[in-house]
Order: sequence, then C-alpha cells, then structure tokens
Amino acid sequence: MAVSRFSVSPSALVSTAALCFFTTENVFLAAVISIAVHEIGHLAAMSVCGERVESVCIDAFGMSIMCARPMTYKNELFSASSGPFASFLLAAVCLALGRLFPHEGLTLTAGISFVYGVFNCLPVVPFDGGRILRSILMMKMNVDRAEDVLKITDAAGFALLCFGACLIMIVSGYNFLPLLLLSGLLLSKIRKYK
Repeated sequence: MAVSRFSVSPSALVSTAALCFFTTENVFLAAVISIAVHEIGHLAAMSVCGERVESVCIDAFGMSIMCARPMTYKNELFSASSGPFASFLLAAVCLALGRLFPHEGLTLTAGISFVYGVFNCLPVVPFDGGRILRSILMMKMNVDRAEDVLKITDAAGFALLCFGACLIMIVSGYNFLPLLLLSGLLLSKIRKYK
C-alpha cells in the first residue's frame, strides 16, 4: 500500500511530549504499540476493501487517513470497526501471553490497548465509534435524519468525555493529560464547523 503524503501534526507532537512527560517509559511504549496496532487494523481493512490511501497524518488521537475517493458506507463501517477489533485482539493476545510469561509490559499493553479500543468506540466523531454510527445511520435512514442523530450522540459523547477527564483529574490530583487531549479534540471540532 503506497501512501502519497505522510505528515505529523503539531498536536501529535504535543500529545507525545505530554505522554512522555507524564508517564513512565513502560506506559509510553505500551501506548505506542497499542496505537500502532489499532491504526494498522484500519490500514489493513482499507487494503482488503481495495481502497487507495492518499495521505496519512499522525495527530493527537492516532492517524487521519484520507483515501483517493470517498469510501462506500459498507467499506467505511468495515474500516472503522477494524481499528477497535485490532485493539481488542492485541489486548487478548497480550493477556494470554502474560499468563504464560508473566511480564508487566504485556499486562500494561493489554490494558492500554483495551482502553484505547473502548475509547475509540465512543460515538463521537472523529473516533471510530462516530464513524461506525455514521455509516450505519447513512445506510438505514435519510441523510438529514442521520445527521441530526449524529449531532445528538456527538454532543452526549463529548459531554461524557468531559466528565471523565474532569473525574480523572480530580481523583488523581494532578493528571490533566485527558483534559489536554480533550481540548485538542474541541479545537479540531471548532475548526471543522467554521
């Protein structure tokens, strides 16, 4: 699979620096492996569907992948589902290997991969859950109705994320990384609707 353009956004650099600063080496490595496997799941699904990837941009939340032409809703559903599937598969494999060969890194990678998969299943655009929901709705109802439902689920999901980020900060007493990532998501949403 040849990619015409590859880039790294400033938000990816900021989130990577924050992850390095606020976590241990083991957590950082487990997160990088978990995110890479998740994104490879998307690229593999696109390849299976015969999609030609035009550009890849690493951003604060993983990768933004642009295809040469718009995907059908079925291909989009398959592609969006493949990232979380890869995350859950990695978590299961790491857990199984961790039982055979106990190692903190395997357990950590399993946990981070599972959480990353669940997080990406939230019905908030641009996460996979939002893309999955959009594809299903577009196949089942008219565009206007589907967009209305997406706006409601997007707002509810974003409110849930805000609550969770604030809760993490309060409980941990110092971990504002989720709020930092959430602010990046909010900025991307504001730019989208300008």
